[in-house]
Amino acid sequence: MDNAIQMLRIEDVANKLNVSQKSVRRYIHSGKLKSNKIGGVHRVEESELEYFLKLSVYENGKEKEKELTRPKSTKTDLINWMDISEEWDNPKKNKYTSADLFCGAGGMAKGFEMAGFNQVCGLDWFKEAGMTYRHNFKHPLIEGDITNREIKDKFINTVRKQLKGKPLTVLSGGFPCQGFSMSGSRIVEDERNSLYKDMLEIIEELQPEFIVAENVKGLRSMLKGKVEDKIKIDIKKLGYDVNVTVLNSADYYVPQKRERVIFIANRIGKKTITLLLYLNQVLILQQKKL
Repeated sequence: MDNAIQMLRIEDVANKLNVSQKSVRRYIHSGKLKSNKIGGVHRVEESELEYFLKLSVYENGKEKEKELTRPKSTKTDLINWMDISEEWDNPKKNKYTSADLFCGAGGMAKGFEMAGFNQVCGLDWFKEAGMTYRHNFKHPLIEGDITNREIKDKFINTVRKQLKGKPLTVLSGGFPCQGFSMSGSRIVEDERNSLYKDMLEIIEELQPEFIVAENVKGLRSMLKGKVEDKIKIDIKKLGYDVNVTVLNSADYYVPQKRERVIFIANRIGKKTITLLLYLNQVLILQQKKL
């Protein structure tokens, strides 16, 4: 990067726009304001701020967008961001339901619960994590090996019983990542890398409206992206539209830089959004480890 290029901090941009730093971060996450990560911190080029000012006009303190076309980017992630600023800090109880695979101590489940979802069941094989899970939740936990057909059936039947005829809104799962991690040897043949296929079997039977799955960023570069492509293709075969991107916990009020690849899919013909409200809670809870 050219050292002569003027790079602005979030604080500088907020002062120039006369808005809060939280608003600036929202513009960045929505894709309206392009930034660069330097040392894990967002920096905005002067030229990008000028483009943003041309894109947006302010009337009575409110932003209105103008029609303006940005030159095509090399970035391929189709995210479809939406503004949830009004619901961000005060999520309300809702009618949506969720269940969690590879649930561990319940970081993902607690995030959905805090966002107002009705969590109905979790599944994991780790006994000690299950003790924490049961301490934090009232809904059932199925303990056992997901590759075992009997365990799959027990989870599926429990979810259906808990739903009482209602649809399952979200099935989430942080499928094991040891074989994908950049910190390890990244063995493609690692049997843990195929556990997402067991998740697919459960998806096919429960037919949730949405799927949320997360893994380490290293998954995206395995076999030059072919591993990610295979997962997307497998999910699409079940009738889902799939979006993938990388989120960093440091961008969601967590004092730790931890990047995760997030898969979000739906089978109800909706534009898949990044579900920021409860992913925010998920990322926070995962770092706190309950």
